[in-house]
Amino acid sequence: MSKLDAALQMGSSRARIAFEEELPEDLRSMVADYASESRLWRAIGALELWTRAGYLPPAAVPATAISSTDTQEDALQACPSRAEAMLAQLLRDSHPPLRGEWLRLAALHHCRIPARLLPRMLEVGSSQQALRPAIVAVLGARGHWLARQHAQWTWASSTPGNDDGDSAAQWEAGTLAQRVLALRQLRARDPVAALQRLQASWSQESPEDRAMLLPCLSVSLSLADEAFLEAALDDRRKEVRLQAQQLLRTLPGCALQQRMLERLAPLLHLQRRKLFPDSLDVALPAASDKSMLRDGIGAQGRPQLGEKAGWLADMLASLSPLHWTELFDKSPAQCLKLALNNDFHGALVQGWSSALLWHMDAGTATPAAAAALGDWLQALTLLWLATDGVRVYYVRDFFSAYGALPAADAHSRLAQLVDACGPTWSDQQLPLLGVLADAARASSTPWPAALSLAVMQRLRTGLPAFSVPAWHFKPTLEAFAQVLDPAAMAACEAGWPTGSPAWASWQGPIDDMFSVIRFRHALSLSFQEQF
Repeated sequence: MSKLDAALQMGSSRARIAFEEELPEDLRSMVADYASESRLWRAIGALELWTRAGYLPPAAVPATAISSTDTQEDALQACPSRAEAMLAQLLRDSHPPLRGEWLRLAALHHCRIPARLLPRMLEVGSSQQALRPAIVAVLGARGHWLARQHAQWTWASSTPGNDDGDSAAQWEAGTLAQRVLALRQLRARDPVAALQRLQASWSQESPEDRAMLLPCLSVSLSLADEAFLEAALDDRRKEVRLQAQQLLRTLPGCALQQRMLERLAPLLHLQRRKLFPDSLDVALPAASDKSMLRDGIGAQGRPQLGEKAGWLADMLASLSPLHWTELFDKSPAQCLKLALNNDFHGALVQGWSSALLWHMDAGTATPAAAAALGDWLQALTLLWLATDGVRVYYVRDFFSAYGALPAADAHSRLAQLVDACGPTWSDQQLPLLGVLADAARASSTPWPAALSLAVMQRLRTGLPAFSVPAWHFKPTLEAFAQVLDPAAMAACEAGWPTGSPAWASWQGPIDDMFSVIRFRHALSLSFQEQF
């Protein structure tokens, strides 16, 4: 209990409590001349007003002067007044998921966040890390300067003009978030210098900090980082070892991948036949050892598989699936057909799908390799849609991998899936709706009109045929509302089966979806207004 609270409860006439010590220095002189009871009440009122209106930046984060970079003409222009009003509405918790779309549109139109809304937007970024890159892109010079005045906003404090001296100062004396940001920035400019900086401080870092700093090497990852990552495989902290394993899995030509190839060589063998289809002979690892555990085999449980089958899946997950298309000289669909004809198809499918996720998320593939990984994603998706028996072997976020593809490629592949499932939807298309919903949640851009119309028209005509209740579709409809082309959806608001017995339960979720879509349409138009 504070001294001020104690004085309030006991009364100034019953006890002499030096509550003035808890007042800011500037307030003490303002109440010093009043009698004890009056002084207590005035102190309470003054402190309340001070708390609400008298905030000063903490002494630990000294205010910085506006630099020459900040005073230069801002490269971003002010946003239209209507767009500013809509951002204010979004920040008042109206359609919070659409904050990212406002930021995307602002970047598209080269606009900055309005000055009056900068503090609130920085607060949003402090709690929603996924929005930080989009926020930083449209902060403007004033926003970057403001971010340097508050410890919680340091994730947005850097500007393109920051030099190596600024980065070094953040690295030496900054918070963990500042140090991570400084290391990532240095990795982008000078990967070798960044590695040397991390090596120099590694032994003094806490285990928790090591686990946060090591993933920074994913920026400009190369074989020059391999020796350091190999040493991190022996770290006492499990989280550090997991990070090192994940980085090495996506580093072509590294020793860990070579060790995986040597382990898999006696386990997988393609039988080529002239008169019969080729087949894949698969054997499970006989036993585990320290070297396997060090490389992450068996580190993560795979409850759908047995122990040894899980080891096999972990080995496969450490290599790009492109290795197998090249080794077998077969397409992804042909490789999966080989897997389905094997007793250990679960381990094969889960291993390849996990490998696909890790390599797509790494974002280091060449354009040709990225397209080839997209072929694997499409083949795995088609297999999942066609075969109930393999669905249990997929990790839950598998179809978010569509978000890692270039937007045009992802949209084209999703359209192919929709077309392949026919013009009329029913319960048989429920798995496809799950795929589309996951892809929608991972999408960073709206879907084109053709894909949006294809999905919505099929959903509208198929609604009476679904046997599952409307609440089952609510998360799917919420995901669609974020990506369907707003201009194209005007033609889809009418024609719903309002005479169906199930419409009463569907009407609410459908209306909610179109409410979001209409808001998105207004949001898009707001950036097209004249300044």
